Amino acid sequence: MPTCHTQSKAVPHIESHDFSDVARIQMNLDTMLASTGATTGVATKVMHTGFAISDLKRQIMRSDLVYKSSLTSKLDEIETAAGLASEQLSDLEVEVNGVIYSFLATDSKAIEALESIKQSEKPKPIFPLSLFRGNASPTRDEVVKVYNLAATQMEKQLETLISTAEITKKKLKTLGMSLDALGDGIQDGKTHEKEKNDELLAMLWTKLGGNYEDRVKFENNLALLSELSEQHSMATSIVRGTLGELQSLKAQLSRLRKGVFYVGDSNSLDHHLDTLRGAVIKLKDDQSRAKRLEDEAYRQMHNPPQRARIQRA
Repeated sequence: MPTCHTQSKAVPHIESHDFSDVARIQMNLDTMLASTGATTGVATKVMHTGFAISDLKRQIMRSDLVYKSSLTSKLDEIETAAGLASEQLSDLEVEVNGVIYSFLATDSKAIEALESIKQSEKPKPIFPLSLFRGNASPTRDEVVKVYNLAATQMEKQLETLISTAEITKKKLKTLGMSLDALGDGIQDGKTHEKEKNDELLAMLWTKLGGNYEDRVKFENNLALLSELSEQHSMATSIVRGTLGELQSLKAQLSRLRKGVFYVGDSNSLDHHLDTLRGAVIKLKDDQSRAKRLEDEAYRQMHNPPQRARIQRA
């Protein structure tokens, strides 16, 4: 009698997630928040350095440089590009903070719901959940639904934020091109093209025919352009890093959006509550650190070191 072979169907593996997975994503936001605080510093420094360009243009226009019109035109481009880049960096900071607050608000809703469920499982419920209609405690499915709706909204915010980061990246590229054009313009006006750019800038006032004191003032303003180049490089690095973080965050959030769930007894509820509370504390601590970086940036802007002050002729 022939043997009958039956093949058992493979049970598809369904990846499961819980609030711990979502909280783990939030734990990775500290890098982005730190970058946001640093972005504020770079934005204010770019703006402050841009102010010095006006004085530098006036000094150049009073000189007898043959190519002063071309040089001034390039400084105009830098001044405009620096202003736009500074504004865009500030916009990026605001939108990053908006996403963080959305995470905090969503966590708070989930915590409120979980606490209400926990209380409802006791003999005498203590308080209703204001998030849901009526005095009835939410079901576990309702908690998941509310959390996922909020996660969907956060995804949309992230899409907007990624778009802002892309625009910021383009503005910084424009600023970089203007800075490169300035360097090329100065090189074209010199006979010793192989000399280092810093040495050329230091020699420029000699060609203008000014005295030593005026030359020092002029070189101080030119030094600010070097600082602007450094700040441009720093800002570009920050924005690229933030953009990468955002794209990764959006991908992770998209995978988890429909998978938040939890099962078990009251001990499981306590676990999820502790997880979300820990995520909230961590995010708020990261926000505080970013705020300290912002405050320090504003302090430096209003009390700049001597080297960064605008030197007027």
